Amino acid sequence: MKNIKRTIKISSVFFIIISLIFLISTGSLSCKKTSEIPSEVLQFSKDWPVSNKNYANTRETLDSDINLSNVATLDIAWEFPIPGIGEWGAATTNPLILGDKVYLQDLKSNVYSIDIATGNLNWKKEYNLDAYGPNGPAVGWNKIFVQKGHFEIAALDLKGNELWSTKLSDKETVGIDIQLTAFGNLVYASTVPGTENANFYTGGGVGIIYALDQKTGKVKWSFNTVDSEDIWGNPEVNSGGGVWFPPAIDTENKIAYFGIGNPAPWPGTEEFPNGSSRPGDNLYTNSIVALDAKTGKLLWYNQVLPHDLFDLDFQNSPVLTTLTVDGKSVDAVIGSGKLGKVYAFETSDGKIIWETSVGIHENDELKELPEGTTRVYPGPLGGVETCIALSDEILYIPVVNLFADYTPESMDVSTFDIGAGTGELVALDLKNGKEIWKREFNSINIGAATVVNDLVFTSIFDGMIYAFDKKTGNEAWKYQAPGGINGWPAVSNDMILFPVGLGPEPKLLAFKLGKASSTAASQQPTDSSESAATGSELITSEFKADGVISEGEYSGKQTYGDFEINWTNDDTYFYAAIKAEATGFVAVAIQPGSRMKNADIIMGFVKDGSASIFDMFSTGDFGPHMPDTELGGTDDVIEYAAAEDGTFTIIEFKRLLVTGDDYDNDIVEGKNQIIWAYSKADDLEIKHSTRGYGEIEISIP
Repeated sequence: MKNIKRTIKISSVFFIIISLIFLISTGSLSCKKTSEIPSEVLQFSKDWPVSNKNYANTRETLDSDINLSNVATLDIAWEFPIPGIGEWGAATTNPLILGDKVYLQDLKSNVYSIDIATGNLNWKKEYNLDAYGPNGPAVGWNKIFVQKGHFEIAALDLKGNELWSTKLSDKETVGIDIQLTAFGNLVYASTVPGTENANFYTGGGVGIIYALDQKTGKVKWSFNTVDSEDIWGNPEVNSGGGVWFPPAIDTENKIAYFGIGNPAPWPGTEEFPNGSSRPGDNLYTNSIVALDAKTGKLLWYNQVLPHDLFDLDFQNSPVLTTLTVDGKSVDAVIGSGKLGKVYAFETSDGKIIWETSVGIHENDELKELPEGTTRVYPGPLGGVETCIALSDEILYIPVVNLFADYTPESMDVSTFDIGAGTGELVALDLKNGKEIWKREFNSINIGAATVVNDLVFTSIFDGMIYAFDKKTGNEAWKYQAPGGINGWPAVSNDMILFPVGLGPEPKLLAFKLGKASSTAASQQPTDSSESAATGSELITSEFKADGVISEGEYSGKQTYGDFEINWTNDDTYFYAAIKAEATGFVAVAIQPGSRMKNADIIMGFVKDGSASIFDMFSTGDFGPHMPDTELGGTDDVIEYAAAEDGTFTIIEFKRLLVTGDDYDNDIVEGKNQIIWAYSKADDLEIKHSTRGYGEIEISIP
């Protein structure tokens, strides 16, 4: 931590009443009415006018109609297809909502104005220039500011016509990957090292923060996040810094707080193992920096991870708040990042108040890697990847648990599998950073945290969206989106919007309060069933396929919300019963690959009193799922039965542990990964409504 000049005094006032009553957030730094704040942000402050709801980045709204008592009625109001699919999906952004308009940018740099009531397109600005994200608009002074490809920032008028465009770089060693912020007649952006051809952190690239004049696009000031003219002595090899997420802005004192990215190469090269090409701390990487928002002057910094070896950025949007230290009220800023830690700093000088680790940690504090291979948690896509939320003195932290294997010279990419990662949502006490509650997921959590009244929303990489009671962490609602989610929601009135950017048909999903939803969270299933339908291949044996889960019939059981799987086995056969609160199909995928590729699927349903079961295989990412027999394989379900009672569906089946079919996966000794799913429709062409991950343990006699 370094204090450049201690001339800052930040007010501890919580609320300042202004004529338009602009509240940043309960418990966070407040804003006076000022021309520095765009009039649109003031006018639509109850909507979602900036990327993290407000300049304090709390991601909390108390202005929505959605709450714990009615969240179960959330249902799809409309879907807006996102046609601009780039190399990394279609949307890594936060939509903005201002009145009756939604503003969205895709990963081909195209910009959309959408009517919030209908989902109809107002206008589209088409660039079709690649972006890797995050990106996204900022609104102010009757303009929409957007990223234009890798290297430019553009301003559009309210009809989508371009007013100006400024090129910040034309080098392949740097590019723009940040959602923009508009404040004080300036537009804030940043470059990060290496964007062209998705080759991040190549030699010679340094991240620079820019403030552009909103009227002309002229650069008013810039701040180099690498404090070394020769990039720590080896500019042909080294790179670092840059900002990936929007700053927090103290609008009263006009101070901007940025989280800074990592140095590179990491962990090293054959010539320079263990980062030896960049000796020293590598300032200002892995730091929080406080800048004068008007001039870019450095006020203070605190580097939380000097000489980072593992790409563990401190990249997230900081959050402004006030907390109590030794009985005194202290203005604070909360920082977090891929290093898997959360910090509270004093805003006056950057002094650490407390720090807390979240998620799995293993070997991440090594200053030098030994010879051979070392597993490190968190890996370069681990820790706190996306933005946190703050409400009622509780911080909500989305966590990714994903390792990487390293030698002193490189990362072993063959062991790096996003599909193998898990996630968490952790609630921390703002006063001291101690854990209050935690939820765990079988997919990585890169869906940020968003507080809506007494709820906290998040989404995980497999597309499951959750709402939890923010005080207890109890599940209140969930919905399975039709693709993976690597974007963040916006909330207004009785609606919440999620960008679903991964999968074959990316779209913006708009949820609205209304009639009771079939996707609402429910009670755990019971073992009752009224009728059973059996297949023609039913054979009476010690295993009884009758659509009833009898006591002692199975040796193993796992429950995942509304879904359960029961199983047993001998040295040859696998016997299972899958059950879900559903009146459509129920399915389990055995040993699926990343994104469901090469998944061996058993799927069944009851229709008109008749049981149907299918032995299927997923031929690509997220499908298609086809019967083995249509692919040249065999149907290897030996016995089956199904039951449905109007609430629950049970599928029982028997198959060989090892079938020998190219379109089946072996069920092996030890842990076997599964993906489960169910639907409200007896139609294999209909997308499942709910899906999740799990595992079963097999012991072969």
